[in-house]
Amino acid sequence: MGEQKNDAYTKQDSFDWFSTLSDDFDKVCWFANFEPEVIRHKFNELTSKKVIYYTKKQLKWLRYRWLYKEYRRVKDKFERRKILNEIKSIEGLKKKKT
Repeated sequence: MGEQKNDAYTKQDSFDWFSTLSDDFDKVCWFANFEPEVIRHKFNELTSKKVIYYTKKQLKWLRYRWLYKEYRRVKDKFERRKILNEIKSIEGLKKKKT
């Protein structure tokens, strides 16, 4: 998994899918002939051992995603400006000009 925005978002969506109890997850596991509880347990084990983890840059992209959603949700101009400034303060996400 790379360091790009879409990689971080896909990784978060995957983490959520493994972590949340859902019929979708259970069905996929059963169709693959695995018990969902065993798969979730293994996933939790790998994340707790830091075999599966977010890089610092991926965490920044996730922060960006959350802030952007907040920015879109908020209607107050002052709050939007505050969130936009926080988005702009996240370092290391934009490509450097050459």
